[in-house]
Amino acid sequence: MTRSASPSIQKQIKTGNAVGINIEKDVVGDREHKKRRFSSFVRECYSKNKKITLSEKNLSQKAAKIALGFAEPDYTDFYPRIKGKTKRVILTPIYEINDEIPDLLVLFSCPGRIMEMIQKFVSSTGKALNPYCMSSGSSVASELVAYPYIEEKANISFLCSGAREVAGYKDKNMGISFPDKLLVKRFEKTEGLKNEEKSQKDYK
Repeated sequence: MTRSASPSIQKQIKTGNAVGINIEKDVVGDREHKKRRFSSFVRECYSKNKKITLSEKNLSQKAAKIALGFAEPDYTDFYPRIKGKTKRVILTPIYEINDEIPDLLVLFSCPGRIMEMIQKFVSSTGKALNPYCMSSGSSVASELVAYPYIEEKANISFLCSGAREVAGYKDKNMGISFPDKLLVKRFEKTEGLKNEEKSQKDYK
């Protein structure tokens, strides 16, 4: 589900190495034909400015399929995971988000920039960010998509070894994710991330 966004919010979120993510449970349509890690698709989206539509068949890891709601666990329950059958996950580069706030906004940068985003988040909400971060397999799917989506809380991730060794995220990369309802509050009350873009090119 997406929410309408005012022009001022859009101006502020159009910046940096960021991906808007929408979880769709009632739509089936065109998708990518490649099969690989979810973290690889996310990096391709923001580094190549490419909108990507994924189904279960695109994902090479079972853990990511479960976290994103495409599949059920085989034996024991799995946390965090989106419950209810997901049909598609749509990744949109930040520069192509026009009129609606996505379900999630995921940003990748260096620790110093993430620190500044957390400071602005705390200032605008009055609440501490208490992250869920294990850096286990499929961390982009579980920590930056599933957890903030189901808990409706912002979260950070130091990623996982697969994201760095296979998908190509650099050692200086980490991620932060905001669910849609926090995006509206966060960007209406602060100056947002408008100063972020000038320092982002080195972190792709």
